[in-house]
Amino acid sequence: EPIDIPDDISEGQKNSGSYRGVKDGTHYFHIKVLREGVWGGTTHVALNIDTTPPANFLIDVSPAAFSTDRNRVIRFSTTDEYSGLSRYEYKVIDVGSNAQMAQPLFVEGTNPIILTLDYGRYEMIIRAYDHAGNFREEAIRLWEVTWLRYILLNRSTLFAILLLLGAVGLGAWRMRARHKKYLLRSLPP
Repeated sequence: EPIDIPDDISEGQKNSGSYRGVKDGTHYFHIKVLREGVWGGTTHVALNIDTTPPANFLIDVSPAAFSTDRNRVIRFSTTDEYSGLSRYEYKVIDVGSNAQMAQPLFVEGTNPIILTLDYGRYEMIIRAYDHAGNFREEAIRLWEVTWLRYILLNRSTLFAILLLLGAVGLGAWRMRARHKKYLLRSLPP
């Protein structure tokens, strides 16, 4: 309880102590001092324990993680049950080349993060820290590609283009066949 009054029975002459297996949350110590046979007032001390990292979170990328648009808006959000959120940090790693990391250290960021990427493949790591120093890390892959590569790598787009080309080709073939039939009819016997 936050305000509890201990009894007037001494528990020894201790000036320190340690506890193991204490659960996360707020715990209270209520301390009274006995001096020269007289009990002093009660001092209340709150101890906040937080060993749990922030909750898992999703990373949303606009327009998409796999895109031809060089500008990306990265959105994310999470919560922390015991000590609350302190900050977010992120870094972007170039995984598509033999180059070193595009950003070797984590930097502090706010939600949303706006990125402009060169063509390539990247991994973005976002860390959410609570006030106790615990953190949760989530990652997402980002691809910045040219239109041609987008079409070739995106199966649904490639399938739609092939289907469209097939329909156009079939229409052209039918028109040619009709035109040929018309020409044959218009020839004199």
